[in-house]
Amino acid sequence: MDASKFSSIIIFVGIFLCLCLAQVKAESEFTIVTDDSEKTCTSKISDCSTTPPIHDLLLGLKGAMGEQGLPGVNRKCDCIPRGTTENDKGESRSRPSKRTCRNVSQSDQKQQWLGKNELDSFKIECVEGDQTCIARENFLPAVFIEINKNLTGESQFVYWNKIASHSLKDMLGIRSSQITWLHGLVNSARQTLRIHGLNVTAQNRGTIGTFVQLLTWNDVIIGSASTDSAPFYYNVVFPDSCTETNSTAKPCEYFDVTMETEMVVRLPVTDIIFNFSSTEANLNVSVENIELCFE
Repeated sequence: MDASKFSSIIIFVGIFLCLCLAQVKAESEFTIVTDDSEKTCTSKISDCSTTPPIHDLLLGLKGAMGEQGLPGVNRKCDCIPRGTTENDKGESRSRPSKRTCRNVSQSDQKQQWLGKNELDSFKIECVEGDQTCIARENFLPAVFIEINKNLTGESQFVYWNKIASHSLKDMLGIRSSQITWLHGLVNSARQTLRIHGLNVTAQNRGTIGTFVQLLTWNDVIIGSASTDSAPFYYNVVFPDSCTETNSTAKPCEYFDVTMETEMVVRLPVTDIIFNFSSTEANLNVSVENIELCFE
């Protein structure tokens, strides 16, 4: 190889290397790096500036603002408080609430569905703010049962669940598992039962405890007075038309037995025990659920 050709190759290689170095330098000057302060940088973090990235500059300047559009249609917002979902409102059986009335805002306190899931949901009503009451539409209607000496036989006690077509639990219209779940959400319970047809007058109201006993949810038999074995008891309330001041010898049409307790496992009552040992005439007796509320 002569000297002229070798010199040409050296010059060509030198030019090529210069072009490569220039390209690398140009790319390093326009490399975009963003640090934690969201500034735009070149090849070094220390060179950061607040200028926008090159690709934003290539989009061109922002144009003029157009005319304002037409106003939207007025809509009423059914707003839900922060942290609350539609599921919490209990508006349908398929989406029951898991919160009692004590934990629901006043605006949402209406008849609603309560339960841990769709299969276990049941209707409730919010009463006096904090009380969660089983909706009365769940209750089965009262049915009169004829009781006579043929039914009592040799035994002096008659259990309502044995003579009625529906047990006292069934008459609530909700299952035992639903009651047990509700017990875990509340601190107190209240129940009122109405008993018809026992030929009781206001003057002999004190005798009710001798022939009406109740079986509580936790399987304790109670009467109308506290005892050592059963300190919990029920109260008797007569209607206004049947009081000692305005009543006659005619029996009251009905009377209510009421119970209230902070030991929620006592309620609801599961059975009624009648003592008809001293009864001579046949009776048409019925039992009716008036209220079952929890708080």
